[in-house]
Amino acid sequence: MAQTFAAVIAPTTVITALLFYFGRLHAQALTRYFGVSFTVFDFTTQDYLVRSADGLFVPLTFAASLVLVSLVLRRGYLLLPPTVRDPVGAVLIPVLTVVGLGMLVVSLLIAWGSIAADSAPELGGLMLCAGSLALLWALRSWGRRTGPSLEGPASSPTTRGAEYVVGFVLVSVGLFWAINSYAIGVGTGRAEQIESDLGASPDLVLLSRGRLGMQAPGITETVCSDPGINPESSFRFRYTGLKYVLQSGNYYLLLPATWSHDSGPAFVVARSDSLQLQFYPPGQGVQLTC
Repeated sequence: MAQTFAAVIAPTTVITALLFYFGRLHAQALTRYFGVSFTVFDFTTQDYLVRSADGLFVPLTFAASLVLVSLVLRRGYLLLPPTVRDPVGAVLIPVLTVVGLGMLVVSLLIAWGSIAADSAPELGGLMLCAGSLALLWALRSWGRRTGPSLEGPASSPTTRGAEYVVGFVLVSVGLFWAINSYAIGVGTGRAEQIESDLGASPDLVLLSRGRLGMQAPGITETVCSDPGINPESSFRFRYTGLKYVLQSGNYYLLLPATWSHDSGPAFVVARSDSLQLQFYPPGQGVQLTC
């Protein structure tokens, strides 16, 4: 019962941590593209988990499918008659051992910088995962081939538990390693997409009771100075030429409509009752009256 409980809880904990880690790196890369630190927005754990849906479930599903296929193949191998399984295992198990060791060595060389993997930064982590799984499969298969009389201490419950723990740790480290580069790439790619679609996003009019001092090319400040308006209760300052990007915690991230990554500031505005956001269809002009 304890083994079953651990087998369920441990992977679930790692998956949750991966989702959180991916979401955090995703948010960091996205906001950094706009020149803003992600710590400004006070993202919550739920925010990070929600952001992990942006690109992580596809590789996780692919990886889980590969593991499921390997388990099915392994079960099929064990169900083969001994007359077939023995010659197949005599070739397969040494191959898995050599391949697994080779992948671990390559992943270590990438970690030490002896092998460059700039074009595929996730390669080191993926090879660490695949090599660890291959070695675990080979170890378990060697134990079954030797038979109960030859297993001895090398196949005791303690040794098998140690194999599981070491393999679990190596696979987990490999997953975090691979996700580190992948998440940053996905977050940066999402920011680039936001920049390219900026012209098609709704136009934003920001109304404020106080002057915000937002100055950038394309942004226009309009002051409503009608003496009949009570300055304490009306939105006297209006800013046009803005685009909405995101909101988290008590802050908005806004960009000028003509913003580009090479030039132009980003604006972080605190949410409050003294602000009001109005959205209009893009490119149709905004008619403001005080």
